[in-house]
Parts: sequence; structure tokens; C-alpha cells
Amino acid sequence: MADMEQFIPKSSFHQLHKEFYETRGPELSRMMRKMLSSMFSNVKIRILSAMQKNPTEFRHVTLMLDGHDTRASYRGESSASMYSYKFKKSGFRTQVCMDINNMVLFVSDSFPCRDYNDGTMFLQMDIERKIHAVDCIALDGGYTQFISQLLHDAPALSDKNFCCPIRKSAGVSLTSSEALYNEMFGSFRSSIESKFGELVSTF
Repeated sequence: MADMEQFIPKSSFHQLHKEFYETRGPELSRMMRKMLSSMFSNVKIRILSAMQKNPTEFRHVTLMLDGHDTRASYRGESSASMYSYKFKKSGFRTQVCMDINNMVLFVSDSFPCRDYNDGTMFLQMDIERKIHAVDCIALDGGYTQFISQLLHDAPALSDKNFCCPIRKSAGVSLTSSEALYNEMFGSFRSSIESKFGELVSTF
């Protein structure tokens, strides 16, 4: 405060501080949250990047979502609820959404693996509040049976907001073109697995 006196009287500085940080503090916080949320990834950047970078079949895809299991060292009565079929030991599952430029946009809370599969967590994430109406999320086959339930509770979205591999009833084979599509889709989505590896090694 003393250093400011050579530029502005204390009373004036105090009035500015009060107006900016106290009176208009909540408004400033809302503004900063909005700016930070779109500074590195917004729907225009995502659409343009998808058109430029994605394979032709997936130029409409702007986001990817997947679950990641993390090992948990836990002993006790409730450790069974954390059982991860991936690790064959205790673990926590977290949903991670990133854009086509590998920017992680949001993550879910982490929950014990046994009782929280990808689909269950997908329904609890309030996806409709986190994405734009023209975003399209690439999902693996574990989410497909939950999309209709999500759309029932999120009328602002439609099946056009999701891109999934082709699935058929048990005993019904995929055609050669459908199998090729699924192979291409899996290769396209592999970038999110690479991001998981990067995050784990970093943090």
C-alpha cells in the first residue's frame, strides 16, 4: 500500500480495490471462469481442427471420452468394492474427456471400479452442461447402451452428438465394411489411450 502512494492516494486505491474485488468480485470470477474454459478449447477451434486433422469418416468428431482405471493400495472391509477387472486388484475409475487437439477439458470424480462402470459414470457426468450442442463425442462400445437413457434426460442433445463403433446382436456378424469401420474407429480413438499414459507418467 505504501508503494502505491507515489501513484495514487491510499483512499483512492482502497476504493478501486473494493469496487473491483469485493463489489464486483463474483462477476469477475464468473467472467474469468468463462474465459479460462474457452481459452484453449472452444467449439470453433474443435470443429476447425477436426475438419483439418481427422480422417474423413470422423471429421464431425470433436471430443473423446473414456474411463481410466488407477491402481489403489487399499486393505479393509470395503476393498472388494474397488475391484478392477482390468488390474485384478483394487482400483478407482475416472472418466476423462479431451478434445481433438488432446486438451483435457474435464474429468469426473473417481469412484471404486466394481460398482461404477463407464456407462454408469457417463450418466452421472451432466455431459449436456459440459459440451456444445454441435460437439460430437467418440465413445467406445461400453457406452452405447447408455446413450438412449442419457438422451431421455438431456433433450438438448441427440444421437448426432455421439459417435460409436457398430454393434450387433450376439450371433450376427459384421459385414466387411462394418468391420473395417470399427477398426478405423478404434485406431482413431487410440489417441486418448496415449493421453492416459502421458498423464499417468506425469502425475
